[in-house]
Amino acid sequence: VFTSAEGVRLYFERLLRKGLDARALGGVKTACVGRATAAELRRHGLIADLVPAEQTTEALARLLLERLPERCSVALYRSDMGEPALAAALSARFELRDIRAYTAAPGDYAAPRALVEAASAFAFTSAAGARAALERLAPLPEGVLLAALGAPTARALAASGGRLVTAAEPSARALAEAIAENIM
Repeated sequence: VFTSAEGVRLYFERLLRKGLDARALGGVKTACVGRATAAELRRHGLIADLVPAEQTTEALARLLLERLPERCSVALYRSDMGEPALAAALSARFELRDIRAYTAAPGDYAAPRALVEAASAFAFTSAAGARAALERLAPLPEGVLLAALGAPTARALAASGGRLVTAAEPSARALAEAIAENIM
């Protein structure tokens, strides 16, 4: 189970370092949180068996619980900052191997306050990134637009006090369109 395109890239990078390739996954069913993650998996020679229509970890959990037999073995390859609800839902029914394969922790960058104040909008692609950025950007400029890639990110931004818009679908294009349609 892959929860991000970055996770797929890192998985195959590590697989190749071990002298293996996609053939090592022969017979293994794969699941991805959304279309971008599934597209990255396809670039490595595999087609995802399961991708939820709604591209969220909640929808992915529902799909896996619905489609996989109880007590089967599931490997969850995710960020150490990922939402714990997916792992909790899967471990209740499956033999879960929760692999926190990479960190999505924010770096040390701090934007100069003048840049923050001059911004009309900020775009966020993950809930963890949104929480970290809001902490660093506080206080937000009055009336700033906060654009979320999806519902989990929007929930993380909800209490921030900024104007909030959510992309129609979780893609860079939809996020840019949401900003363009709502910026003042």
